[in-house]
Parts: sequence; structure tokens; C-alpha cells
Amino acid sequence: MGVFEYVAGFVAIVVGLAVARVMGGIGAFILSDRRAAMDWLLAGWCLALIVTLIGWWMLAWFTLGQLETITYGAVFGWFAATALLYLASYILVPAGGAAFGGAGAALGELRPAFFVCLAVHFAANIVESAVTGSLLPAQGLVVLMVVLSGIGAFLRGARAHALLLLTWMVCMLVLNFVAVPAVGVNSGSVLEAG
Repeated sequence: MGVFEYVAGFVAIVVGLAVARVMGGIGAFILSDRRAAMDWLLAGWCLALIVTLIGWWMLAWFTLGQLETITYGAVFGWFAATALLYLASYILVPAGGAAFGGAGAALGELRPAFFVCLAVHFAANIVESAVTGSLLPAQGLVVLMVVLSGIGAFLRGARAHALLLLTWMVCMLVLNFVAVPAVGVNSGSVLEAG
């Protein structure tokens, strides 16, 4: 097995666990006997996190597929950035999840920690792309994601938070469907035809 199999396998497993955590929290809410009103901001952030996780998996696939060798520091960076996304999924849907009431309250209480995880993840992405050159064309957009994550930790109003969520989704969709596939085209990945 090469570098690609080890690191990409780890990223895929942890991203899968994070998606399962978010989807499990949503499912627990739907099946709950206690019917609390589902906070649409929490639902939106669940969707945004799933889009972010899929984009991270795609970036790992395309970037790691280009590497012939990798340093220990780079492996640690990929592991740490992936673990931060899992931690964000755990914070977004804590044990007991939205099913035990207070879905919106949970987001309000956990908002700073959730957004700090995302800010550190994207900051690590900036460092990784500076080293490997993987997302240099989209570096400004990744910096914007760090800024948006930092702002999210301090926002309190629902309208401001809704605007942040909308901006986040647009940025992530551009990253996932424009910038990351451009990395794949350069890598000759088997996914480039899709």
C-alpha cells in the first residue's frame, strides 16, 4: 500500500463517521417522542457541514492522488484537519442530539466551539495548500472561510446567522464544484470524468 491508500483511507473513514453522526442526529430528532420545533438554522448547518465534509473528502482524494511521497508533518496535518471536522460534527449534534429537545438552544450554546473547529480546519487547509500547492487558485476563498468561521463564533442574531449560513453554502459549493475538481483535473484522477 502506498501513501494514498493510508491517508485517503483514514480521511474517508473519519469523514464517513462524521456524516453518519450528523445524519444520526437528524434521524434521532425525527424519531423522537418529544416533538420540539426543529430549528431551521441547525438543519441548515447540518447540511452545510455535510457539504463541507464531502468537499474535504474530494480534496483529499484529488490531492493525495498526486503525491508520490509525503512527509510526516503532512500526514499529521491531514489527520488533524480531518479530526477537526469530526469534532465539529460531534459539537453540532452532541450526544443525545437534537432528539432531546433544544436543537436551536444546542447550536446557540455550542456555536463558538463549532465555528472555532471550522476556522482551525480551514486555517490548516491554507497551510496545507501553501505546502502542496493544491488549492492555490482558491486561496482567497479558503481565507474567506476562515473569516466566516470566526464571525460565526460571535454572531447572535438569527438573521445575521442566516446570512452567514447562506454565504457559507455559496462558498462551499464554489469550492466543491469549481476549485476542488480543478485539482482533480490536474491530478489525472479517475473521478475527473464525473
